[in-house]
Amino acid sequence: MDILLFEGWCVGAQPWKDGAEPINALERQEDADGIWRDYINTQLAGPYRALFAQLDVLLMLKVPDMDSVLEWRRLQERKLCARTGGGMSDEELERFVQHYERITRNLLTEMPARADCIFELGRNHRICAMCLRRADDGR
Repeated sequence: MDILLFEGWCVGAQPWKDGAEPINALERQEDADGIWRDYINTQLAGPYRALFAQLDVLLMLKVPDMDSVLEWRRLQERKLCARTGGGMSDEELERFVQHYERITRNLLTEMPARADCIFELGRNHRICAMCLRRADDGR
């Protein structure tokens, strides 16, 4: 049996249903008309939906919140900087994370109802709970 692991921040993301009102500074300042947000949502509804439909099993590493996303990524950047001298500044990092904030918030809201397995992560990066969805009860 062959297994292919497809991993990434937004794997399995679905288009969002909420309005396209800006939710952060990046969207307010650089996409006030929602052109980029509309493009991303169109891609999630089209090519990415087709790609994600091929997944046999969907596992979710569920972060506590967006503050954790930013803090954990900041930790990664600091480790990268210590190891290589490179990496993003705090300002660059905040801007970077804002690109994914809308998708991440949508994932945190809707994915738990459809993921085959959810690993709830605590603020210490450790798994603090796990939920398996059973075929007979939809969870």
